[in-house]
Amino acid sequence: MKKLTKTIVTILGLILLIAIILLFPLLYNGTNEIKIIEQRFSTFDEILNQDYLQNTIVFVDIWGTYCSPCLKEFDYVAEIKEKYRDKNIKFLYLCPMRRIDHKVRWKKIIKEKQLAGIHIAVDTEELFNDIWEQNLSEPLSAKYMIPRYFIVKNGIIVVPYAAPPSSKKKLCNQIDSVLNLK
Repeated sequence: MKKLTKTIVTILGLILLIAIILLFPLLYNGTNEIKIIEQRFSTFDEILNQDYLQNTIVFVDIWGTYCSPCLKEFDYVAEIKEKYRDKNIKFLYLCPMRRIDHKVRWKKIIKEKQLAGIHIAVDTEELFNDIWEQNLSEPLSAKYMIPRYFIVKNGIIVVPYAAPPSSKKKLCNQIDSVLNLK
């Protein structure tokens, strides 16, 4: 009986250790350059009306934690950010998720890639549908076509199909146009 109790305690200890290791990324809350917003939003307008996005150009990146093309694009975005470091532009990352493992992976990727910008988990169908139907004016069938990029100015989507960061010249032309640099 004593041996069985010891075995059970050992197994429970290992399970607890594994749970802590797997869930540890959830404790990550970003840095000065990486803002992780844990607030729940119902509409995209609610997001755009936040103080940190007022009076600025917003480059929006909708990505997924298991989307290889999305993750590959992160390799190019630092160069774009550096070019516009002193300009009035913010980088907003929206990531759909439904399960706790998505949230763990989301924070882990943000930290590993040192993905400077504002990060919001799109964790309600209501918000996701609002982005696609109301703001991008696209059918819901298109909502899983990620990565998706667009540019917002004064709360209005002015470039609904922004180029990906890997198409640096085209994206920079789009951003320059919105910033009135061209």
